Amino acid sequence: MVKDTGTAYILWLGCCIGLCGLHRFYLDNPLLGIIYLCTGGLFGIGQLIDLILIPGIVTGINNSQNGGNHNNVVIQNSNVQAPPQYTQPIMQPYVQQPVMQQPVYVQQPMQQQPVYVQQPVMQQVPPQGYVQPVVQPLQAVVIEKQ
Repeated sequence: MVKDTGTAYILWLGCCIGLCGLHRFYLDNPLLGIIYLCTGGLFGIGQLIDLILIPGIVTGINNSQNGGNHNNVVIQNSNVQAPPQYTQPIMQPYVQQPVMQQPVYVQQPMQQQPVYVQQPVMQQVPPQGYVQPVVQPLQAVVIEKQ
């Protein structure tokens, strides 16, 4: 029996009155029909997915019942010409391009700059009643680089 997409969609609308899965019974899948009835169309998600899948399911069932050649069409016309034969383009040999020289960067000698060294920070907690001495200002120290 040939199945109709329109009939499957009408049965799909049964979900609007709480009869989810009627289209699955029509499309020869009673197990999923029972599951859809008990779960409300897989909580509505299955119903929405089936809305998209119904045309493919109907086509698959109709093709399997008709031996698989339901949609094959044979056109016979003696005026049809074969497509032209294309040849592959001739590949050019790879020619290595000349290598461009990269610019050379010369490091300029650096001028000596004074390096400022901060006094070390005391890591221990001072004892009770300890008065912290006044910190000397930073002194400039010149370090020569070799």
